[in-house]
Amino acid sequence: MTQTITFGNFKGGVGKTSNSTLVALDLSNRGYKTLLVDLDPQGNATNLLLNTKVNIDGKVAILKNLSWLVLKMAI
Repeated sequence: MTQTITFGNFKGGVGKTSNSTLVALDLSNRGYKTLLVDLDPQGNATNLLLNTKVNIDGKVAILKNLSWLVLKMAI
């Protein structure tokens, strides 16, 4: 069964990115297939996951059981 978890709040700085990224990581570590969609123009969730992967093994790759969709405007 597929479930959708959404984090939202009109106010900035309330932890939406932190909470959604940590929940996605925890669900992935528990063996669930997880998709994290980063719609924030700043791409902070994407940067956090990529930097975490680089710190773990020194190369950028898709984390085990964790996929993400990056929607950014082309520069």
